[in-house]
Amino acid sequence: MMPTPSRVLYRNPSFTSIWIGEAASSLGGSFGTVANSWLLFQITGTGLEAALGSMWLIYMLPSLLVQLVIGPYLDRWNKQRVMLFSQIARALLFCFPLLMSLNGHLQPWHIFVVSLGNGLIQPLYVPSSMALLPSLLDEKQLPQANAVIDGTSRLMMFLGPPAGGLLVALIGAPFTLTGIILLYLASGALLLRCRPIHQQQEQKRETWAAQLIAGFRYFFAHKQLVWLSVFLAFVQFAVGVTMVLYLPFVVQTLGGSSFTYGLFIAMFPLGYFLGSLLVPRFSSGSSRHSGSVLRTDSGQYPNLSLRADPRLRLIPRLRLHFRRWLGQGLPLRIVMLGSILLGGSTFFALSLVHHIWIALLIELFAGITSPFFQVHSTTLYQCTVPADMRGRVFSVRLLIIRSVMPLGTLFGSVCAPIWGIRPIFAFIGGVICLAAFVGVVVPWFRFLDGGNLGETSVDKKSSA
Repeated sequence: MMPTPSRVLYRNPSFTSIWIGEAASSLGGSFGTVANSWLLFQITGTGLEAALGSMWLIYMLPSLLVQLVIGPYLDRWNKQRVMLFSQIARALLFCFPLLMSLNGHLQPWHIFVVSLGNGLIQPLYVPSSMALLPSLLDEKQLPQANAVIDGTSRLMMFLGPPAGGLLVALIGAPFTLTGIILLYLASGALLLRCRPIHQQQEQKRETWAAQLIAGFRYFFAHKQLVWLSVFLAFVQFAVGVTMVLYLPFVVQTLGGSSFTYGLFIAMFPLGYFLGSLLVPRFSSGSSRHSGSVLRTDSGQYPNLSLRADPRLRLIPRLRLHFRRWLGQGLPLRIVMLGSILLGGSTFFALSLVHHIWIALLIELFAGITSPFFQVHSTTLYQCTVPADMRGRVFSVRLLIIRSVMPLGTLFGSVCAPIWGIRPIFAFIGGVICLAAFVGVVVPWFRFLDGGNLGETSVDKKSSA
C-alpha cells in the first residue's frame, strides 16, 4: 500500500524539525507577548495605552527599516543559518529582562529593549522561514505543509497566552522569561536537522541596489502579488490597532483579569488552527496553487451534470448546486476575500459586546475565517516566485503589509482616549469589510480567480 501524502510529509525529518521548531518559536513568542504586556501594565499602571503603543512602535518602526534593505542579502545568505542566528539572538534578548527582574530593578525601558531587538530580528526570520520551506519539500506538498505549520503555530499561540498569564501570576516573571529563552533555543536546535532537497542557486554578481530594484520590479510587475498584499494590509492595520486596545478592552471595558485577557487573545489562534483544518476541504479537486481556481469543470462528481443528469427531476436545483459547491470548492477570490469580509465583521460584533464570554466566541470565529486567506496567499507566493528571488519578494510583501501596522498602532493610541474603544472597533471593521466587498463584487478583481500568478502581460506575449 502506498503511503498517503500526509504520512509522506510527516515522515520527512526536515519537515518535522521545522514544524516542531516553528511551534516552539510561536509558543515562546506568545509567552513573550503576554509577559511583556502584563509586566508593562504592572509597572506603568495608568497611561497603559501610551505605554503599549510605545512598545509596539519601538518594535515595528526599526523592523520596517530592516525589511526595506535586507531582501537582497537574504537571497545571498544561507536561510537556515539566518533562522538559527535569529532564534539564538531572541533567547539572548530575553536574558536582559530576566536579569533585571531577578535583581528587582525591572523598568519599562528594559521591555522596550526586547521589543527593539525583536523588531530587528523579525525581518530576518520570517522571510527566511517562508523561503526555506520550498527547498525542503516538493511543490505539491507545500499547501498541506503551510496549513500544518501555520495551524500548529496558531495552536501554540492559543496555548501560550493563557499559560503565560497563569505563569506570570503563579510563579512570577523570572520563571516565565526562563521558559521563553529555552523555547527559542530548542527551536534553533531543531533547525540543525533540516536538509534541503533543492539547493540554493548561485546568485549573479550584482550590487545590493540592483538586486533590491529587481525585487521591487518583479513584485510590482505581477498585479496578483500586489493586490494580495494590499488586501492583507487592511487587516494588518486592524492588527496594529488591536495591539494597543485589546488589553484595555478586556481588562477595563469588560472587567476581565490577566487570565481572561490571555484567554481572549488565545481565541483567535485557536480558531485559526481549527480553520486551517478546513482549508484543504475548499481545495479539493483543483490545482491548489498554480491555477488560482479552486474548482474544475467536471470536478469530483462528473455524473451530477446540470443538463444530462435525470436525477434533476428528483433533486432540487439549489440543492444540487450546494452539493457541487461542497465537492468542488469556490473560486479562490471568493474564498480568500470572503474570509477577510467575515473577519472584518467580527470587529463590528466586538464593538457591541458587553460580556467577556461572548467576546471570546467572536474572536474564535475571527480566527476560523483567517487561514482561508493566509494559507492560500502564502502558497501562491511560494509557488510563483523564483527561488533566487524569494527573499527579496517576501521582504517587499512584508514591508507593505507591515508598514501599515504602526499606523494602526498610532491610530489606536491617539484616538482611543478621544473616541473610545468601541467606535474604533466599528470603524476598522467597516474599513476591512468595504475593501473585501469591493474585491468580491468588482469584476476587475477576477484575475485572482484564474491564470498563473507568475504570468504577466510580458510573459503572455513571449509564450504566444
